[in-house]
Amino acid sequence: MKIIKTPLLVIIFLSMFPHIVLSDPKPLRIGITAVLIEQNINSNHKVSEYIGSKLRIPVEIVYRRNYREINEMLGRSEIDIAFVCGAAYTAGKEEFSMELLAAPLLNGKPLYRSYVIVPSGSEDKDFFDLRGKRYAFTDPLSNSGYIVPVYWLYQKGENPDSFFKKYIFTRGHYNSIEAVAMRIVDGASVDSYVWEQAKKINPSMASMTKVIKESDQYPITPVVARRNLDAGLKKRVIDVLFSMKTDQEGRGILTKMGLDGFVGIEDRFYDPLREMQRKVKENLRTSGDER
Repeated sequence: MKIIKTPLLVIIFLSMFPHIVLSDPKPLRIGITAVLIEQNINSNHKVSEYIGSKLRIPVEIVYRRNYREINEMLGRSEIDIAFVCGAAYTAGKEEFSMELLAAPLLNGKPLYRSYVIVPSGSEDKDFFDLRGKRYAFTDPLSNSGYIVPVYWLYQKGENPDSFFKKYIFTRGHYNSIEAVAMRIVDGASVDSYVWEQAKKINPSMASMTKVIKESDQYPITPVVARRNLDAGLKKRVIDVLFSMKTDQEGRGILTKMGLDGFVGIEDRFYDPLREMQRKVKENLRTSGDER
């Protein structure tokens, strides 16, 4: 009896079952921005690796400097899922039909705030005390770092050009904290979660700043997916995120991130952000400073 060599056996097998493809699974491409502090980038990296481990598929992590780049990559299907800001999600939903997967729980709720911070020795007591001074935003698609404070200006008939002497985009919440601590600027708007994390990670730096205004609570930064990602894969990713809080390894990652878990969230939950974005865009268009 002749022994059929392996290559021929594979050919015969595939001819009998043409619907079966023997190949390595494509990597799940996950986008992460540098808008959060380095420790959160590392944590999101660990979440990404955790997802890949639980799904038993390779993961490719893609870093970009800002939310716009991540959004555009999702729109072009160059990445599969991403960690983005709420304002980046609403913009991406409108432009690229990106989809919500899950939202993290902070202190038991999928909510956070925008903080206005100033140097610890500053005499400024409110956001509007910063008229004519130097200010730091984070990213044009950051809700806490840009949309919220510009919305406050809109409500007063102002815009960044008319209100501040100078303003910059730091491209990172921790960068904004440093800019205030070093008195490069007189104030900044930052993510409450990032500032609270900075107090734990680098208390000497955070202590050189203080919070003078807290916004209302807003929907927190979600995990999103490109519009044409396989439905079965999306469900598996969601299931992994939801089950993190009941898994020992997952709980360890969540604890380091200062989060309680991930939950499902509906698109309409982000409607308040949409309304602010619409008014901010109208205001900036009128002032000739649309971004």
